[in-house]
Amino acid sequence: MLKLKSFTLAELLIVIVIIGVIAVITISVINNIFNESEKSAKVKKVYSTFSNAMTFIKLKSGYRRIALNNSIESMQKWYETYLGTRLITTKVCYEESGCWNDNYIKGYNGKVLSGLGTNDSTGLGTNNITAILSDGTLISIDDYSSDQMEQIFGVDSGEESGIGIFFDINGAKEPNTLGKDIFVIVFTYSKGIVPAYKDKDINTVNSNCSSSGTGISCIRKYLN
Repeated sequence: MLKLKSFTLAELLIVIVIIGVIAVITISVINNIFNESEKSAKVKKVYSTFSNAMTFIKLKSGYRRIALNNSIESMQKWYETYLGTRLITTKVCYEESGCWNDNYIKGYNGKVLSGLGTNDSTGLGTNNITAILSDGTLISIDDYSSDQMEQIFGVDSGEESGIGIFFDINGAKEPNTLGKDIFVIVFTYSKGIVPAYKDKDINTVNSNCSSSGTGISCIRKYLN
């Protein structure tokens, strides 16, 4: 007759610890999957919102009416005439604070974004329009030259200038970091709305969306 081996208290504790570790790892993996899925859904929602808005504006030739001179006055007039009529916002800011994070944002590599050619208080440039969407998403909109479209945003716009749109999907909460809660899309008249790094190969995209890059390309990861 077979005798069942009894377990010592120490052996039972080891089994309980192992089960606990497995449970923690499993919960962590599930949470990460859920968080990434939720993040992807938010990114796609904002992308769709701007895609629809800019398609309308393009049909009205609204983008042609913006002057590329880094003038807040011309940007404000364009926004209020065109884009502002297609977005549901709770607040819009022209140069003043209150619609974007007060501190510098960080790149995916952890380094503070020193500014897109400027030395302002956020790192996003000057004379840009910021706003808060109805779901709490923060947006920052500015105009850029064709060279900047290529060099900063990885989009070949030919000779066209364009608009860069940064958006923070969890408002002013941390981490305020490109590729983690802040993402970038751009608009040109010929291409419409496209993700940053639209015209870069996947290796370049992955390199930028890594511990050595700024994270501007990371939106492609969440849109795919």
